[in-house]
Amino acid sequence: MSDPNTIPARLPPPGYTSNLINPHSTGYQQTICNVICVIFVTLFVGMRIYTRIRLVKCVSWDDYLIALATLVFYADVGLFQYIVNVGLGKHLWDVSAASFSPTFLEVWTFAAMIYSISMLFIKMSILMLYRRLFPINNFKYLWWGCLFCTVGYGLGAIFSSLFACVPVRANWDLTVEADRCIDKKAFYIGNGVMNIITDLMILALPIPIVWRLSLELRQKIILSVVFTLGSISCVISLVRLLSIITWIRVGDADITYTLQSIVVWSEIELSACIICANAPCLRPFFTTHLPFLSLSAHTNHSSSITTKPKFHHKNSTNINSSSN
Repeated sequence: MSDPNTIPARLPPPGYTSNLINPHSTGYQQTICNVICVIFVTLFVGMRIYTRIRLVKCVSWDDYLIALATLVFYADVGLFQYIVNVGLGKHLWDVSAASFSPTFLEVWTFAAMIYSISMLFIKMSILMLYRRLFPINNFKYLWWGCLFCTVGYGLGAIFSSLFACVPVRANWDLTVEADRCIDKKAFYIGNGVMNIITDLMILALPIPIVWRLSLELRQKIILSVVFTLGSISCVISLVRLLSIITWIRVGDADITYTLQSIVVWSEIELSACIICANAPCLRPFFTTHLPFLSLSAHTNHSSSITTKPKFHHKNSTNINSSSN
């Protein structure tokens, strides 16, 4: 019986030869992405923690959730790096059968699940921030509806990632016969579409409220820009979805090589979402330590967005420094 460590996961196509010793690999691109994303995420989350604890002296549920999302993100980065070591970026015929199944497929399964967990915590953090900033009745019903859709979609994505096949081990062990499996390609596309839809829902949620505040036009525009920074993550989510569609069209005959673009864009998407989720909370940091970068540094502090602006229809909200 052949040793699975010495045979390729698939036979090479005509004109190619298998190389299990020193194959061509683009895995270094994933490593570079890992380092850059971790640096930026750590920087922005660190600034938020410092702002909330030292400057504002108030920590809320949205802060705990973004911290939890960041820890889960770090775990996913660890899996993304490990999957490079077991084949990501290499052609499938340059990966040993033992590395591909169960190791590569198992790591990919859990990385996809952890991605969904981190994304759910990020979106819940943003929604909890909205609820704290806009504690008004009319907004409450829209907020609950958005939270219900977001949590429902998130939990569905998490459990579908893990239980795509029954028994679960059939997801990554090709020697185990599956009793049933969902259409994973359709799931990836559906998951990507729902991710963008919930992004847009969360993005649009606070804008009507902002424009009903008793603020100067310039301040309303600044607030709207801050809250719509999430549009960056929406664009990245769309690029990730397009990479999934491209991967499906190409097929999974060389999955260890073609999957890399999805992994890269998944990590960039998570990083962008975490950074954008922290942006509304960083105004006190820039005002205190980098006033020349503050968009409202030249305005009187008493008339800025830290002064509990009120609604014209007698409802009020508190967006103290976008973080009190």
